[in-house]
Amino acid sequence: MKNSEIFKKILELNENGSRFVLVTVIETKGSGPSETGGRMVFTADGDIFGTIGGGTLEKLVLKEAEKVLLSGKSVLKKYLLDKDRALPDSEKTGMLCGGEVTLFLEYTGSDDKVYIFGAGHIGKNLINFLKDLNYRIIIVDDREDVLDGISGQMKIHYKDPGSIFNNIEITDNSYVVIATYSHELDYAILKGILERKFKPEYLGVVASGKKIDTMISKLKKEMEGPLDTSFLFSPAGLDIGGRTPVEIALSIVSEIQAVKYDKQALKHLSKDFRN
Repeated sequence: MKNSEIFKKILELNENGSRFVLVTVIETKGSGPSETGGRMVFTADGDIFGTIGGGTLEKLVLKEAEKVLLSGKSVLKKYLLDKDRALPDSEKTGMLCGGEVTLFLEYTGSDDKVYIFGAGHIGKNLINFLKDLNYRIIIVDDREDVLDGISGQMKIHYKDPGSIFNNIEITDNSYVVIATYSHELDYAILKGILERKFKPEYLGVVASGKKIDTMISKLKKEMEGPLDTSFLFSPAGLDIGGRTPVEIALSIVSEIQAVKYDKQALKHLSKDFRN
């Protein structure tokens, strides 16, 4: 595929709001399958356009592109095409060409993040709705086997409640849903977010009115200072009816969209804890 065709494909993907990685060959030294200026596009749907030379190198680069899609962060990577040498900051490929190639993997797509705490039925249905809405989804759970059943999303595993936020930094413009299998975990996550002064655009807790009242009362006793719950929505989800996991997920995604587009007049079930 010619670079002109690659650029047309990039324009098409941008217009469709797709997430993708543009891989560009920045520099080559010695022998190898790549040419400087070569380009390849790898989409979140797994589609590949163009090539940087094929073979082992391309397979390794595609794995790296998957990581870039999940993290949303562009990277510069150098690959060594010689199994008998080693260089600092270079990844060995086991190839016999003898050269080197430097690639820029550029992420393009939405910066809107949704953190889903709980990879159960509601969490999985949330992913199904959100993945076509150009969000970056981060699914968090303590069950490795459950996370293993989810593909195409960034996954964070934690071993115990005390380590939940070791690798998580919730940004101010993100969206958070708490829907775990345990009331205790729900509370630990909610408390952890408030203690760390994270202020997402939306924090939805799947809970009954009684459950969230109990949580708020407990938080006020355990935490020092005023409790900022201005971004808290619970029971999470718009009042559109239905109690199945897919219906609950639909109501939550609808509420996230309403918050995202500042539809303040839209009625919802969320209790106002601002006072």
